[in-house]
Amino acid sequence: MINHEINIEKTPLKEFVNIINNFKGKLFAKLEFYNKIAGSVKDRAALYMVDDAERHGLIKPGGTFIESSAGNTGAAIAAIAKIRGYKCIITAPDKISKEKISHMEGLGAKVILCPTDVPANSEYSYYEQAKKLSDTISNSFYFNQYNNSKNPEAYYNTLGPEIWSQTNGNIDYLIAGIGTGGTISGTGKFLKEKKPKIKIIAVDAVGSIYYDYFHNHEISKPSVYKIEGIGEDFIPGSIDFSIIDHVVQISDKAAFLTAREIFTKEGLFAGGSSGAILTLL
Repeated sequence: MINHEINIEKTPLKEFVNIINNFKGKLFAKLEFYNKIAGSVKDRAALYMVDDAERHGLIKPGGTFIESSAGNTGAAIAAIAKIRGYKCIITAPDKISKEKISHMEGLGAKVILCPTDVPANSEYSYYEQAKKLSDTISNSFYFNQYNNSKNPEAYYNTLGPEIWSQTNGNIDYLIAGIGTGGTISGTGKFLKEKKPKIKIIAVDAVGSIYYDYFHNHEISKPSVYKIEGIGEDFIPGSIDFSIIDHVVQISDKAAFLTAREIFTKEGLFAGGSSGAILTLL
């Protein structure tokens, strides 16, 4: 009999020693690729949202998972669908890497590519395409990670406590990318409840709207960027800006060069979003 139980186990911390330049203090990376579903931090939210949907009868056996994703959440959902016997459709921006497409398709998901350079509310955007599919496919569950309260809740209940425990509460800054906002909002909320003085720093991509929204209280015109997994062209409901102390913005070039440096200096394969975070140092 196939065991349909899936667990997220504690992922390790790695201290960076070669890439920190003049940084004063200790710098640790949370190695979320050790998550055993699809190998990213988004495994946590995907499993949490699936378990909640099943518990509340929002999806029935043999149904279809539907989500809009730039890759990592989609891969996690596709993996869970494969294990638990669901069908899966992921709508994605056409800037997504071929490797992520192959990963999701290899897990049995149908991947529908949509144009990146259209407004979020365009009928052709990958957000609206996912909504349309969920309205037309019976026995389907649309995750809507951008406005699903279970997204930040997943990190409040898992990643936040892990980081607090692994650092013995000796943490002054949490630096994380901001995409749906779930990871940084949920994790940051937990850590701030434990230590109100901790600073939560969000890393945004040049071309995204978060930086201007946070600093200038206005929504700027978005532009296309290459970094996957961070940034956005609308404000999701899963973000809690009251948790965030500062937002910085990183260019594609700087992010990708730093990602390469993470490998050459620390021996870790990392993507553009990780590179963006480390560019701060």
